[in-house]
Amino acid sequence: MSSEPNPPSDAANEFQEQENPALRGIDYSESTNVNQIHESILREKVDPQEGEEPISLVLIGIIGVTLLFGGIYLGRYWGAFDGMIYDERARSVVAGAATGGGAGAAGAPAAAEDPVAVALKLGKRVYTANCASCHQGSGQGAAGQYPPLVASDYVLQSERRLIALLLHGAEGPMTVKGNVYNGAMPAWEKQLNDKQMAAVATYIRQEWGNNGGPITPEQVAAARVEFASQTKAYNEAQLLAIDGPIVVK
Repeated sequence: MSSEPNPPSDAANEFQEQENPALRGIDYSESTNVNQIHESILREKVDPQEGEEPISLVLIGIIGVTLLFGGIYLGRYWGAFDGMIYDERARSVVAGAATGGGAGAAGAPAAAEDPVAVALKLGKRVYTANCASCHQGSGQGAAGQYPPLVASDYVLQSERRLIALLLHGAEGPMTVKGNVYNGAMPAWEKQLNDKQMAAVATYIRQEWGNNGGPITPEQVAAARVEFASQTKAYNEAQLLAIDGPIVVK
């Protein structure tokens, strides 16, 4: 005798469909397990979408090490972000041949280079980095904005006036060689030290055919003390009132 249960009769199926309309059309003789059919689908991973991929731990480690090394390097060698910080220490001695000793002076001690020549080299670097964008490499300036430095009374007449101008800048209209200029000049009091300011002043007083005398760092230091009370840029009248040489005490 078979122990298998008899499948529901057609009458029973019809009764169930009448009781629950949602069951209409279902074949109750089906023996397939739906869960088994979907198991393979459930085992599949969701396809990744663009922009949602996780960052590799190796890449995170490389970025971290790079930032750490960059921070340490910047902390040691940032140089106050001053482009001229490594230009100040110009060599003060050259071989004897550079001053005319010639190659025959073998074994002769190195002679000190002319301090004015050293100042001119440094001054040219300072001028190129900070001044040439306005006054041009030729020293001719820009019409209506930045006055020329060639044969300029502001450059050649008074050492005190020139250094005061470099220290604290100028604003408002200024008449140079008969032409009016109305461009502002920034103050260089904090950006340039005494040696750099003396060098660039010497450079513009002796370049482009100018024949002004050199300016020393000691003169710049004295001018800093003399004009320390000036808190804003000069105007033309204030600059013209400054005259004479710089007295080093």
